[in-house]
Amino acid sequence: DCLLVHNLSSGINAEYGQSQKSLFKTIAKDGPSKMLKMLILAIALMGFLVTPGSAVTGDEPYKVLQFGTSASDYILFTPDMTPFQNALTVCAWIRRRQSGNYHTWFSYSTSSSGKEIEITDNGYYAYMFGSGYNLQSKYTISSGAWFHNCLSWDTSSNTFNIYINGGLVYSATKSRSLYTGGTMLFGNEQDSPGSGMDTSYDFGGEMYQLNVYDKKLDGAEIAKLASDKCFDVEEFNEVRRIRWEDIVKLSRTGIVMESSIQEECSLKEALFNTTIKLNRTETQLNTTETQLLSSLKEIQALNETIATLKEQIKCPLNETVTSYWDLLYSGDFFEGEITTEKLQIFQKTQEKLEYFKGTRITKGIINFFKVFHDGPRQCN
Repeated sequence: DCLLVHNLSSGINAEYGQSQKSLFKTIAKDGPSKMLKMLILAIALMGFLVTPGSAVTGDEPYKVLQFGTSASDYILFTPDMTPFQNALTVCAWIRRRQSGNYHTWFSYSTSSSGKEIEITDNGYYAYMFGSGYNLQSKYTISSGAWFHNCLSWDTSSNTFNIYINGGLVYSATKSRSLYTGGTMLFGNEQDSPGSGMDTSYDFGGEMYQLNVYDKKLDGAEIAKLASDKCFDVEEFNEVRRIRWEDIVKLSRTGIVMESSIQEECSLKEALFNTTIKLNRTETQLNTTETQLLSSLKEIQALNETIATLKEQIKCPLNETVTSYWDLLYSGDFFEGEITTEKLQIFQKTQEKLEYFKGTRITKGIINFFKVFHDGPRQCN
């Protein structure tokens, strides 16, 4: 790979090392498009080789939590749920690691409703306000693959929605407000606040960017969140109340390990920035190509004009100049001497004029030639 990059870079440097004359010969022969492709290749190589990694400070946003497979592997806390009484959206990237139907990654339980909200990792059921919904017929989740999962709801629409990878898969009517004062648990289910965790319901998978919003996000907003694991959720900070960077700092029970996708996101960020630079440079190169094509057309037109002038010099006769002798009235000849250079223009009459070499060209001498030595009236 290094040798390939070296060879490509050497080739580009060689092309850039051409003289200005050779460069324009290349453009004239192959057109500006060849140079355009060469320049884009050079910029692409430079971008991928020297673009720095992510400049984000701290790796909390990139942390992944992996849960163990026992009933005691979870994160449990009691958040203020008042902001979510009338609207809520829960979203996370989930990686399913176990077979079975009950593995729960999100649970919110209150004294009035033990299963106020619960979400499993394969859609076997989702609880909303104590009612369970089997969604396995709506979508299929492959083990080991990351997917984006959202549940959204508000009192203005009286509906809750389930999204998988940005697409709406299920909707149902729910017409009351959310109960507050409960406990939130990641990695298992609850039958009542802080209790009822069971090995059959352990999550045992990986979780990333779990955020809870105090708004029912619409389909376009959820599709944006699901577009890429490395998407910057800070765009939604005004409504993002329970944040991933705070969740990863919470106290944990049992086995809840950390890993990171910072390297993956840094590479994507570098690629994204390089793509922007390439697009901007391509636009500039397209403009330059248009200018070069315009210049080439001007050069071609100039060459045609020069060729026409050369022909006119070879054959100066036209409607006004009916005789070669009339040329002697022009500023280049009149009142000057007949010289060897001037004689060359007159072609067939050259022999006659040689006798008058050194003579001053006057009106009288011109009339003399026209009367006694009339020159040719058409070119060879």
